[in-house]
Amino acid sequence: METVVNEWIDYFDSNKSKLEMSFVAPQGIENTSRMHTGGRVYIKKPIKVSSLNRVHGFLEVLKLLLFGHYDFVVCLSVPLLKVCAIIRKCFKRKFGIISWFHFSLTRIIKNSDEKYLKMCDFHLAISSGISDYLIQHGVPKNEIALIYNPSGDDHAINDRKSYLKRRNDGILRLAYVGRVLWNGQKNLQFLLTGLSQFQLPWRLRIIGTGPEPDLTLLKQYVEVNNLSDYVAIDGWQANPFKRVSNQSDFVILTSEYEGLPMVLIEALQRGIPVISSDCPDGTRDVVSTENGYLYKVGDMTDFIHVLNTAFNQKNAFSYHAVRKSGRKFDSSSYFVRVEKAFNQIDEVSRC
Repeated sequence: METVVNEWIDYFDSNKSKLEMSFVAPQGIENTSRMHTGGRVYIKKPIKVSSLNRVHGFLEVLKLLLFGHYDFVVCLSVPLLKVCAIIRKCFKRKFGIISWFHFSLTRIIKNSDEKYLKMCDFHLAISSGISDYLIQHGVPKNEIALIYNPSGDDHAINDRKSYLKRRNDGILRLAYVGRVLWNGQKNLQFLLTGLSQFQLPWRLRIIGTGPEPDLTLLKQYVEVNNLSDYVAIDGWQANPFKRVSNQSDFVILTSEYEGLPMVLIEALQRGIPVISSDCPDGTRDVVSTENGYLYKVGDMTDFIHVLNTAFNQKNAFSYHAVRKSGRKFDSSSYFVRVEKAFNQIDEVSRC
């Protein structure tokens, strides 16, 4: 989400659009070093006491919406959506509300939240799964724009050094890039369990970090199952794909759910094929027969079958075909969709 918001900050701050966009983090952000700055970026310093921070955040939103004279407010979370809807109703303001969620709606929307979805004037969907969810829950199709997400690293993607060079050594080389979560969303336990049962030669490189308990469980599993020669744990890296491009046959993701898996998009745009769980939301927008394989979420038999197929057919994927399959996520294509969506929002608001 930080990556995409930074893309918006850069785009709307560069006068490429007729829209004037402000970016506000009313409750603050703990680590602002990864966030871009600009003339209309307002990130508040968080208060350590969480209950006071929520009150402070509400007051900041109230002040902005009462005195900011905004035409539309884009909400990235359900709590912010609720706050904006309440302020609009109580103070009889005329601004429109747009949802822009970056997580699986089946995980973040409760039954009591559905009325707030219908209070929105428009929805920006980052995946077809999110769009389908909204339609199934009563949102008119003409109030939804499917915009996906941008890759966020076009200059690196165009670097010819990122060409994939597969090794012909009879080993399936995989890379996991992302947050290290042993159970739950990322489900690295499933990944390691499946590879332990896989009968053909393999290697796994894990790039990323996570909560200390999850890192401990990962390292313990590797040690107890004598996998130290097969699993490399690199930790957090500023440029993870520098380690992936010339050393891996596939980027792999075993998530139980995703909004839109950016790591798969970044892999495709570097010509690296992918293996992923078939999540309810975003993976089908990314993975196709041209660039990789999907397996049923939580189905170990299907997962190992996919690993066998990938081992036998890893050279079947063309670098150029894989890259081409990811072009719809290029930043230039992405912001064409965003601008079109805002034109659509303007038309809907006039009706």
